[in-house]
Amino acid sequence: MRKHLVRNKNIEKFLYRIYRESFNEGIGPISRLEGSILMTLTTLICLKGTATLLDAGAGLGFSTAWLILGSALLPNINVTIDVVEYNKNRFEKLVSNIRELLNTTQLKRVRINYIFEDVIEYLKKINYQYDLAFIDIEKHQYLDILNILIDKMRIGGFVVFHNVIEPPPPQVFIEKLHSEPWRTIIIPTRRGLSVSIKLV
Repeated sequence: MRKHLVRNKNIEKFLYRIYRESFNEGIGPISRLEGSILMTLTTLICLKGTATLLDAGAGLGFSTAWLILGSALLPNINVTIDVVEYNKNRFEKLVSNIRELLNTTQLKRVRINYIFEDVIEYLKKINYQYDLAFIDIEKHQYLDILNILIDKMRIGGFVVFHNVIEPPPPQVFIEKLHSEPWRTIIIPTRRGLSVSIKLV
């Protein structure tokens, strides 16, 4: 059943609803292809049995759902996801949506930390590291958060940025993605998805 979790009709309906609601809220959610990439990376990270993930700029929870579903493909894992959103209206809907998904999937080993705060300010305060971070915040903040994540990511961890083609982020950010400690590929989805692994 786990290998076909995303084909579950209730989960399909949930994903479709959150996708449409995100557009209605003026949020440009990730595509299903981008969600599948996130889900696959999450499963890969979770193979070791434990993982700590970050969803920065979570909106109504569409990207968070893909992280959760990636975790759900493996048995006997313990996953913590920090879900960060600073817009109050979106945050309230996010919490409701993710709780609904967790009830639907009956995932007991996924712990969600709901964080109503600017993600850069939040990251400055924490003293632990992530295995995977998905970033979909204001583009002018991309360089700042990438610099912070150098110390907040474990070696071998993935950082994924949304909208690296359209709308284009600052060029200095793109250059930073391709410098140490990162090894980066840009996946040419409609809006562009970068996947960076921390090497050192």
